[in-house]
Amino acid sequence: MIQRFIIVVIGILALLIIFSKEDVYGATIEGTGYHYFGPDITENHSCKLAELRAEEDAIIKGSGETVSAQDWKVCTDPDCVLTEYRWTILNGMIITSDVTDKTITELFGQQVCKVTISANVMPIKKDPSFSATIHLNTNLYNVGDRLIINVDPSQKMFVYVFSWNSQDYETVNVHRIFPNKYETAYIKKQTTIPSSDYELVMTLPNNYKENKPIDEYLFVVMSKKQISFAEGYRFPSFNQLLLRLDPYDTNVEIVGITIAK
Repeated sequence: MIQRFIIVVIGILALLIIFSKEDVYGATIEGTGYHYFGPDITENHSCKLAELRAEEDAIIKGSGETVSAQDWKVCTDPDCVLTEYRWTILNGMIITSDVTDKTITELFGQQVCKVTISANVMPIKKDPSFSATIHLNTNLYNVGDRLIINVDPSQKMFVYVFSWNSQDYETVNVHRIFPNKYETAYIKKQTTIPSSDYELVMTLPNNYKENKPIDEYLFVVMSKKQISFAEGYRFPSFNQLLLRLDPYDTNVEIVGITIAK
């Protein structure tokens, strides 16, 4: 059985790439996004998500996208599940945008919020000199296993690690696991997270009742400057926060993991 998870990282583009000195002005692009709503999601929240998709659409039209992939196999007797993890890096950023139309319509028998924006999109490029190599002790964990992250930076930097439970979009499901009360964000050389002062132990969400593995994602944010992050976010808010970061000073790696009971 194959499980497919696609993350469209709208905000991450601001972390993964920097301005080219040759790119001074962006192009004005129209983008359109849709999102369903109903008992489990309000109309207002659905329209905010539709606006994010409209921004994504405008950036893809104006600058294109890069798709990366990672996959791993999880076996629990007698079945194996192949998890295919994909993420999209958008090769541009929105300088300004205005909502030009917002309508509620019906699509395939469900209510949908449709948002159209006019956005000024600027192509930007990744800074090859600012990065870090990220290695985990494994991508497959059981409850109670220890998570170990090795970070090998290209230069001195501030590092922030967040875990995202992709099963729930409505609650605080992005949690900062590094830095914490034991360690600061600033690193100068190859570093192992956590230090010997504490452990990062794998658990499942309290409300997770299914008897099958769960997929989570680690966001490793690297910055030349210190950033004041909260301890937790809802994913749409986290995504928007990443969008506002200075693209010249930041970078990010996304790593998928699986946790089984």
